[in-house]
Amino acid sequence: MNISYLAIGTELNDGRIHEANGFELARALLPINLALSHSVSCHDSNTSIKRSLQFLAMTSNVIIMSGGLGPTVDDCTREALQEMYGLELELREDIVSHIQSLFESRGLDFPETNNK
Repeated sequence: MNISYLAIGTELNDGRIHEANGFELARALLPINLALSHSVSCHDSNTSIKRSLQFLAMTSNVIIMSGGLGPTVDDCTREALQEMYGLELELREDIVSHIQSLFESRGLDFPETNNK
């Protein structure tokens, strides 16, 4: 089985953040006799995410992704996947309401970007 890891985030490629999740994933796979065939990081852009996924899909049975899901305004993983696979995004009001109640129970404001 070929397992690949894709870390999404511009901050990973410009040196602001050290990407360690791939290392932890590889360590977790080792005791069950699995290994990563590829570990890739890409910028948080539709083009970069799509190109990385297309590359990994050529040789991988499984692609594990991390990052790029928000709620910051520059995160576009959902949109890239939507475009690649012709999917429709759905806002689940019940889930948003639940998350809002968690914020409120802790006395925190719920930023609108969390709806993403």
